[in-house]
Amino acid sequence: MQRTRATTSPSPRPSPAPTGARARRPSPRSTSSGAKGGPPPRASGWASTSSGHSPSTRWVVIDVNNDPLGLPNVYLGADPARPYVSIGLPHGIRRWEFMLFDDEPSEQVEDPTFVAALLKDHVPDSSTLDVIRCRVFTHHGRIASSFRRGRVLIAGDAAHLMPVWMGRGWNSGMRDATNLSWKLASVLAGRADDSILDSFEAERHEHAKAMIDLSMTLGNVIKPTNRVVCGARDLASRALNLSPRVKSYFTDMRFKPMPFYAKGVVVAPDSLTPGEQPRTRTSSFMTIKNAVDKKTPVGVQFPQPRVNTVDVTGARLDDVTGEWWTVAARGNDPARLFTEDERAQLQHMGARFVSFMSESQRPWAQAEHAGSGTLVVGDVDGSIKGWFDKHAMGVVFLRPDRFVGAACPARESGKALAALRVAMGATRVGLRGSAADGLAPQPAFEGVSA
Repeated sequence: MQRTRATTSPSPRPSPAPTGARARRPSPRSTSSGAKGGPPPRASGWASTSSGHSPSTRWVVIDVNNDPLGLPNVYLGADPARPYVSIGLPHGIRRWEFMLFDDEPSEQVEDPTFVAALLKDHVPDSSTLDVIRCRVFTHHGRIASSFRRGRVLIAGDAAHLMPVWMGRGWNSGMRDATNLSWKLASVLAGRADDSILDSFEAERHEHAKAMIDLSMTLGNVIKPTNRVVCGARDLASRALNLSPRVKSYFTDMRFKPMPFYAKGVVVAPDSLTPGEQPRTRTSSFMTIKNAVDKKTPVGVQFPQPRVNTVDVTGARLDDVTGEWWTVAARGNDPARLFTEDERAQLQHMGARFVSFMSESQRPWAQAEHAGSGTLVVGDVDGSIKGWFDKHAMGVVFLRPDRFVGAACPARESGKALAALRVAMGATRVGLRGSAADGLAPQPAFEGVSA
């Protein structure tokens, strides 16, 4: 067995140097961001504080080359004798994690005999494995008090740390990057002022905290070694598994909190208030009163079905709508719902018009909307129609990260756009897309002249 040095780290992954990105606007101001690999960056004497828990329980992570099991499964072993994790990683690596007891010094993992003993019940001939590394670490469940201070923003592990139990650390970092990147790009392109960057924390802090809490809770279920406690836990688990519906709720991980943005770059769907919204709609308008779903459709991710266009069939929706803002209508041509000034504002935002149609009506709509520049998308399985049906909405404004920024009846499209531009801190633009405040004009999108 390959001998490795025991080290202590807050993460079972290697800890690269903190990464940062510095980009320059046309002005002297600059912004830096920190993500994976260590504590928050320091700038102007600021370092973000954090809250949460750092349990004293130590774990050893053992990575083995040429996966000796070759199984795609993930095992969370709630074994009172020694809780463990076994997972197959990319590049043919098998990872085991074992809890260390208080009387086991961290230096003991330097002993190949000890490591082989940990693995002997998990793999044949554990003494001959090609061990890449052994590391001792502790789990952290912590989140920064603030994600922004002036021109410095933190994301990923620099903003929040969570145990491995839910496998949400990397995912949460990706959500951070997806949320923040388009906002930084909007500021750098002159499409929004830097107040939009405040919405990063407003939108991401609550969900990251919820995932930390869930991960810590799951760890508390897996880690106990008291056999009475474990017996009660296992008995409750077997009872829950008797119901297929309850079992699938847990096995499909449907208990995970989904992101919802109550504040940020959002517009309340009924009042059209910019920047914040309630979770439940209370409009007395008859269409809303009769809606199947009274929860707001804003601040959540839009569906990602397969669709058809004149050029492609069976493509993912995101792949045909592009990478930036989308203004989409069901059964209408959204280009006809806005004034000339409003279309210039949408051009300044880099938006694209999309018309959702049933697949059977798509050929007609392509001819009907010809010349407007609107992309006609065929709703192959009816899931898009179902979304508009359920929420009683006619127009939706999709952000670059594919969260719903605003939704409204067709007649309210212009008002919704105005509120959305307030929520995102959009910069001014003149008639026909002429730039204001010295900003360069943005490229026109199809169907709108610059």
